[in-house]
Amino acid sequence: MENTTKQILRERVRALRDHLSPKARAEKSSQICARALAEIHQEFPNGAKVLLFAPQPEEVDILSLFYELAQDPLFQCSFPKITDFQQKSMEAVCTQSEDKLRVGEFFGLREPTGSEFLVPQELDLVLVPALAIDRAGNRLGHGQGFYDRFLQRVSPRCRKWAVIFSCQKVEQIPVTPYDIPVDAALDECSFAPFFPS
Repeated sequence: MENTTKQILRERVRALRDHLSPKARAEKSSQICARALAEIHQEFPNGAKVLLFAPQPEEVDILSLFYELAQDPLFQCSFPKITDFQQKSMEAVCTQSEDKLRVGEFFGLREPTGSEFLVPQELDLVLVPALAIDRAGNRLGHGQGFYDRFLQRVSPRCRKWAVIFSCQKVEQIPVTPYDIPVDAALDECSFAPFFPS
C-alpha cells in the first residue's frame, strides 16, 4: 500500500515539476542558487566540504551555485558517483570543475571523473535532490535508495538540505525506518529548516 501511495505521489509531483517552462525553471533555479549561497555562507563562514549533485534537465539547476563555491578556497566541492549499483552505493568524489563531470553508466547522470574520494563523515553539507519534501522534512526520491544509504554514513553534524521547486512541497510522505529526513528545504520562495519533533 505504501509503495503504491509513494508511486502515485511521485507521478503527481513529477507532473507538476515537469510542467514548469524552461524559462520558469531557469528563473527559479537562479533564485534558489542565490538563496542557497547566502545560507551556506551564513551557516559555514569558515568554509565547508559540500556534496552537490549534477542536475537532470527537469531538476533545479544548481551549477551556478557550484561555480561560486568552487572559486572559494574555503569550500571543497564534491559530486556523487555510483560505485556499486547492486548495493545501491554511491561515494562523494571531489571536483572543482564542471569539465570533470561526465555521463556515467546509470540513469544518464553526470558523475565526476576524478579519483579523490571524500569520506562521508568529513562532509559538512549535503545538497539533496528530491521529487518531494513534506512538512516534517521527509524526502521522496526516485525509489532507488542511493541517498538514504549514503546519508546513513554522514556525521550527525552534517547538514542535509533538499533543493527543490516550491511546487514539490507536499503535506505528508509515507516513510519507512530506512528513510532519512533532511534538515531543511531550499526552494525559490524560502529556506525552511525542520526541527525534530
